[in-house]
Formats: sequence, structure tokens, C-alpha cells
Amino acid sequence: MPVFSIIVPNYNHAAFLSERIESILHQSFEDFEMIILDDKSTDNSREIIETYRTHPKVSQIIYNETNSGSPFLQWKKGIELATADWIWIAESDDLAASIFLEEAVKNIKNNPSVGCYYTDSSIIDENGNVIGKVSTIKNNFFESQKWSSSYLANGITELNESLKFLCTINNVSSFVFKKEIFIPVKDQIIYYRYYGDWFFYIQAMLQTNIYYNHMAITQPRVHGKNLVGNSVPIIPAKKEYFRLLLFLLSRLEVTNKKNLTSFFCLHYLGSGWRDEGIVKAISLLWGYLKMNPSLAIKIIPKLIWYKITGKKNSKKYP
Repeated sequence: MPVFSIIVPNYNHAAFLSERIESILHQSFEDFEMIILDDKSTDNSREIIETYRTHPKVSQIIYNETNSGSPFLQWKKGIELATADWIWIAESDDLAASIFLEEAVKNIKNNPSVGCYYTDSSIIDENGNVIGKVSTIKNNFFESQKWSSSYLANGITELNESLKFLCTINNVSSFVFKKEIFIPVKDQIIYYRYYGDWFFYIQAMLQTNIYYNHMAITQPRVHGKNLVGNSVPIIPAKKEYFRLLLFLLSRLEVTNKKNLTSFFCLHYLGSGWRDEGIVKAISLLWGYLKMNPSLAIKIIPKLIWYKITGKKNSKKYP
């Protein structure tokens, strides 16, 4: 049985797919299987994937007959097919240095209490040019130097220090985890379309410790076909933020819930009335009421007050 099952979920990333797969096949640590999933791509992804059909590291290739509409359905499918104890979901438009798995194995062995591991990342554009480091963004946001050095952390501590405020795990391509950690999440994550990754990381922190490697040895790619951040429908996306807040508030392990609620109101739950219009704003607030009236009644006055007073996202976090 391999140490890692590497899942490559693809949708219309033909322009990046060969480079991505090659970055996996050239890992210095070689004890892995690769599972390639294509979500009914309309470009020439299938033609590229088929060139790897007989590669000994490729254990399965699966094409959806219809588009699933959610990357997290693909996550679930891939993890259920995986034979290894450790999972790496390697998104099809990202890259990784050849030592990514080698570093993961070394740090996991040195820290046997961890069920999750991730690295710093250098963000690249569609042409592969480096445009920034994720650690710099996070350090600036939290006015900290936390992500400048490697560290081992208790999962609940990590959640309360940073992850409950911001999705501080760069992206899933920089992250490996024990398969067993996904089991309690697998039937819930499929109801997310945009922020299921954040939901999963939160759930993972409630189960295990985490190790962060400050080496920027993964490269998430920013381009016009990224799912989140490009024409995301405001109401469905903000309802997912509301659902995340509901989950966080339901957990006894989460501290300072009043501050957390205010933070979500300020950063995630409000509607840009001028941009979206009053009708959409009312629709959004009504949606919150239908999802959970007791929480909605608490947050709606805050959202209205923030809008009336023109309060901006000047405060970074509580």
C-alpha cells in the first residue's frame, strides 16, 4: 500500500494539466499512487490525461459523464477511491517543488502527533510568474510573523489563533492529511461549493495537531478560471460564510464567539448594497433568517449598522 494517494481533480485546466502531472511524477519521494478525476471538461483535458493511462503511478482515471458542479464532490470521490493512509489533493492548475512529499514525510515522521501538514506557497500567475508569497499576506493580515517560521501546533489552538478568522491554510495543494480525518466531514462538505476547503480545515483542527513548513515549495496559480474569486454569486457565497459561522459557534472549543461574530459581520456577511442593490441585500438577509433565525436576528442589526455608519474592514481581527 502506498504512503500517499494523490488526487488530481481537473476541470478545464488543459493549459496547466501536463505541467501539474509532471510536477507530481517527478517527486523525489516516490511511494504514492495518483488518481486523476475529470469533471466533464470541455477543453482537451481528456486527450492530455490519456497520455498517462499506462503510467505505473496512475492507479485510476475517472471521467464524469456530467459535471458535478462542486469540487468537493470530486474530493469525496477521490478520497473514497484512495488506498493510502495519507492524502494529497493536488489541484490541476497548481505546481509543487520536487521535494514537497519528501519534506512532508520527514516532518510527519518527526512529529507523529500530527494528522495534517502544509507548507508556505509562492503564488504564480497563469504564465508561471511568481507574484507573491502566502506567508506575507497572512503575516500582514494578522500583524504577525507567525508564518515566517515552521511550527507544530495543537489543532484547537491553531483554530482559535487564526483559522477561525481566515482560511490560513493556503490551499489544498499545499496540504496533506490523514484519510481518517476526512471521514467525519465527507457527507457535509458536499453541500459547499465555494468554501468547503475552509470548512474541512476547521473540522480537521478539531481532530488533530498540525505542522507548518515555512518553505515555499508549492505554487498555487491565480488565473481567470479559478473557481473562487471570479464572478462568485454573492448570495450563495455569503450563505456559505453564514453556515461556517453557525458551525463555529456550535463548537465548545471555539473561544471569543462574540468577537468572532462581529468579525464575520464586518468581513464576510454584509452585502455591498450600492453594487448589488437593495433587492439582493434584502434577499440575503431573508436567506439568513431562513437558515437560522436566532443567529440572523443577532447579526442583521450589526450588518445594517455597519452599512449605515460606513464602517470599513479597517480592523483586521479581534
